[in-house]
Amino acid sequence: MTRLEKIEKAKNHQLNCFLGAAVMGFLAGVILATTLLRAKREIPEKPAVQEVKAEEPKRFCGDPISYIRCKGEDLGVSNQNIMTMIRIARCESGLRENAYNKNRNGTIDGGVFQINSIHKVPLKYVFDYEYNIDYAYKLFLSQGFGPWSASKRCWNK
Repeated sequence: MTRLEKIEKAKNHQLNCFLGAAVMGFLAGVILATTLLRAKREIPEKPAVQEVKAEEPKRFCGDPISYIRCKGEDLGVSNQNIMTMIRIARCESGLRENAYNKNRNGTIDGGVFQINSIHKVPLKYVFDYEYNIDYAYKLFLSQGFGPWSASKRCWNK
């Protein structure tokens, strides 16, 4: 084999390698494109962040102290006065719905806010904490904290 033939054979070999690499590259590109398109069709697009709507928390009004707050808020009473009502109830009865006290003048105080018998509220209602608190707010809205002024040293600290 002559030198010229050897050069010609080497050129053909290089050309064949180049064409083979080009064909292989083309096939790899087709396979990659097909795979990506198929994957995009199979996976539905989802938002990156899921929207969460905040709900208003439900109020709990199932015990005397919570009911004092709920009732006050429903009536539009200021937070400062609601806190004073809670302090009064804590001072008067320890927030106990069955608390009672016999006074020297013969009257009886009963319930969470120690509603006095002069108000002619039947005892079965005085010892129902919701009714007692409702009545206490009725007194507060008409007379302020006057009905509890005798115990002011206790609740006004």
